Amino acid sequence: MNFVASRRVGVVQDKARYMQRLFSGAPREYDSLLSRLTLRNDHAWRKAVLDAAELNVDARVLDVATGTGLMAFAFASKLSESGLVVGIDLCEPMLREGSANVKEKGESRMTLVAGRGEALPFPDGIFDCATITLAMRNVTDPKLVLQEMTRVVKEGGRVICMDFCRPQMPVFRSVYSFHIFHMLPFVGRLVSEEWREILEYLAGSIKRSMNPSRIAGLMEETGLSQVRVDTFTMGIVSLVRGVKPGRVA
Repeated sequence: MNFVASRRVGVVQDKARYMQRLFSGAPREYDSLLSRLTLRNDHAWRKAVLDAAELNVDARVLDVATGTGLMAFAFASKLSESGLVVGIDLCEPMLREGSANVKEKGESRMTLVAGRGEALPFPDGIFDCATITLAMRNVTDPKLVLQEMTRVVKEGGRVICMDFCRPQMPVFRSVYSFHIFHMLPFVGRLVSEEWREILEYLAGSIKRSMNPSRIAGLMEETGLSQVRVDTFTMGIVSLVRGVKPGRVA
């Protein structure tokens, strides 16, 4: 392995370890605080992902970077008993919280496993849809994640990425920037030291996030077709979807 490749591997591993440590701090608080900070728009965003998936009730779905499984639970609620949702995440405390919720709710259509989006531990072509919601900014290699998501979906299956982006309207962009870069860190300091670090990271990651056209370009490079971009809530989140070429699922 040459120096450049070796250095990149080190950076990738460092970011993965940082993400694991960062989001291990407050899994019990994460879902409720996210909902409050987004003024409960996160519910509408997850519904948009559900609608974009266009799944049959017996579908198999993969949710990458699932956290405590909010998106996975939303998918499971739409499936029959023969359907299945698999959520995967590298943060084991969040997975434990999600698994406890699965057990408490008796949700037989859903399972959570530990792993990374850059190296999905699944065979080729077994899912009808693969999603990553509000987390592409956190992965170490977005293109590799999309390649892996494309690999594990069937021909005709969908790959969907929803993430934060920067609104284009000047006035709203100013208001949004104040909320993200000033209010979020302030709220974090009030909650706990762990949340201060998490919300400061989230603010910075949104500032550095890929724009939707870049994500669409990566999907096309990955081999997906019919790539489409939609934005929601005045442009603060985008939904990018593509279809794996081949027969209709």
